[in-house]
Amino acid sequence: MIAKTIEGQVENGQLHHKESLDAFEGQQVSVTVKAQACLAAEPGDQEVPEGIDLERDVYVKMPLQLTILEDVEVIDRGPMQPCLILPEELLDD
Repeated sequence: MIAKTIEGQVENGQLHHKESLDAFEGQQVSVTVKAQACLAAEPGDQEVPEGIDLERDVYVKMPLQLTILEDVEVIDRGPMQPCLILPEELLDD
């Protein structure tokens, strides 16, 4: 069985896509169309679709730059003084 997932957009009732479907030429196929949740570029442009919990359902993988240190010795020098002291009330930007 050949399967392929493509990205596309529906305009005037027609599905437009950029990927080739030559492997399916002449075959009977089954198609499932699922809308993706779109978040507005500017707040207030678009409403979040019903049933979407932004904090749980929207996930953006952040790249992680990782350096593995070798032959490291940890020295415990006890508690240290804070190097940055913030005011109790921060100003809202």
